[in-house]
Amino acid sequence: MASQAKELMMRLAELMEATMEQTEHPFPDLALTPREVKVMIHLGDRGETTMTELADAVGTPLSTVTRIADRLERKGMIARSRSDRDRRIVVVSTSDQGQALHNAVREQQLAVSAKILEILTSEERETLVALLTKAAAGLRSGNG
Repeated sequence: MASQAKELMMRLAELMEATMEQTEHPFPDLALTPREVKVMIHLGDRGETTMTELADAVGTPLSTVTRIADRLERKGMIARSRSDRDRRIVVVSTSDQGQALHNAVREQQLAVSAKILEILTSEERETLVALLTKAAAGLRSGNG
């Protein structure tokens, strides 16, 4: 099992490296951190959300997400406002520039994913997606 774990680690790292080689940062001057990218991907995918929901979704403490949001707001990537229903609640969403970044990143990710799938047979594609789904679910549930 240990040798398989090492082999898996190496192949995943190789895949990530190859993926990164295939993509370009759509806004190179922004210098986003991995956590900022994670927040932007979540907001772009799901739309407006509260800060508490965002922290839960990205698995990061609220205080840390607040600092990330501060930086993203300064970079013009997000907008924060108070909820109309409860002024104590802070709502966050992507700005137009932030949504453009999200869309560009997702488009590149989709293109790379399509390249990966092109080299596989139909059966291999189904197996790959099923195994990745199972692995992700297992890790999220703590059974991995």
